[in-house]
Amino acid sequence: MKERELMSSDFLKLVGERIRTFRKVKGYTQESLSEKSGIYITYISDIERGERNI
Repeated sequence: MKERELMSSDFLKLVGERIRTFRKVKGYTQESLSEKSGIYITYISDIERGERNI
């Protein structure tokens, strides 16, 4: 894996962790965040795991 891809992957994981932290602080489940934001729950889950680009 190229260094740039590794950095991008690490960044996505960090962003996903922050989103998960803020979601939990607000008391939202992935399902409730999905309903409030209009974003599919699977997409939210993938973002939180750093598997999807935002």
